[in-house]
Amino acid sequence: MKCLIFVLFTYQGLANALKFMEQLKEMEDECNEKLKFLSGCVAAFKEQIHADIFIKPGTDEPSLPAHRALLAARSIILKHMLDSDQCKAPPNGTITFRELNHAELKSLLEFLYSGDLPKDKSPRLTVQITRAILDGQN
Repeated sequence: MKCLIFVLFTYQGLANALKFMEQLKEMEDECNEKLKFLSGCVAAFKEQIHADIFIKPGTDEPSLPAHRALLAARSIILKHMLDSDQCKAPPNGTITFRELNHAELKSLLEFLYSGDLPKDKSPRLTVQITRAILDGQN
């Protein structure tokens, strides 16, 4: 009798483990689908597809094209900047981030589009990006 009970508990444990593994696989598949979907945002940034605003660094370096809708969706600060009367630039208008140079601004935009800051970026850059977002310079 004890062996039968042990076998039943073991079987139930294996069944639960199998069910749990199936749930993990479903979650992994769902995450992969979301990543695939979000990679389109990164491609839009890198390929400059239908950009409708330019983001200018505070230095004398070139502006970077971006998408108003994505900026507003990813940052409440940028949303308020884009909604403000001071920032209502015409299509293909420009916003300036005085605190950031070109490389820092590009990293900020890469973060906003991908949700990830490359690990090779310095802590100083992370601080600069955070300051730029929080200060909301335009």
